[in-house]
Amino acid sequence: MKKQIALLLSLALAGASSAQVVIYSFGESTEYSTGAPQLTLGDGTTAASNSDLSRAFSTNAMQPQTDYTGPGFFGGWEASDSLNQNMDFPPLINQHTTTGGFDGLYFTLNATASEAGSFALLMMADASTTVNFSDLQSFTLAAARTTGTGQNAIAHAVIRVGSSYYVADTPANNVSSAYGDISLALTSWNTYDPASSLSAIGSSATLNGTDQVDAVGYLLFRNVLSTNTGGNTRFGVGKFEVVAVPEPSTYALLAGFATLGLILFRRRQRL
Repeated sequence: MKKQIALLLSLALAGASSAQVVIYSFGESTEYSTGAPQLTLGDGTTAASNSDLSRAFSTNAMQPQTDYTGPGFFGGWEASDSLNQNMDFPPLINQHTTTGGFDGLYFTLNATASEAGSFALLMMADASTTVNFSDLQSFTLAAARTTGTGQNAIAHAVIRVGSSYYVADTPANNVSSAYGDISLALTSWNTYDPASSLSAIGSSATLNGTDQVDAVGYLLFRNVLSTNTGGNTRFGVGKFEVVAVPEPSTYALLAGFATLGLILFRRRQRL
């Protein structure tokens, strides 16, 4: 009995320091789609050949209509008015050669020669489990520009606490230079209201460690230079993963019971 209690105590303490939970994972997979399914957007329409400079933010799921087995997501996008052409949001598409060999989420910006501008894309997802803000450990993104000219995209981590959204102040600046894992900063958070503007980042915000994070995502900014020669600029995201280390309260409680059991066992032995 004594050995069993001691073992329970050691396992509880070990678990308290090492438990990690993946609360969202998109990619890397070649099994999400075998074709090119079109997205069903939050307003019920599809993205097939849409020529929309913006798609209003919505918490309704953007899911491919058919031939897709991956995780869900929601969000929206917008392009600057200076871009006279259009922004197409293609589907989850089976183009393994352009994004690290994996199925990716692709979007395309069409621009005429010498036209400059920018666009923003917000992709969010409900977390598989709600976690404390202080438990967030890593946001990992893997993406690349596949065609076209322009500056590298930058990416910010985004979280939702209740009905409020927050965006990390410090972006990753080399998102589209080459495909590979990039860690998004999780410090210095700002307020964010995607329903009003996807590209406008608010003022500095203070979050409590116990604030409950129930959705996670990324905000991508991409510029098109005035030196571009026209045509499409395609960008692909092949991976997005968020990891948390939950507060070890459950393990601590288990350790407490194990310790109490050991004390009572020793007292009983003395009697």
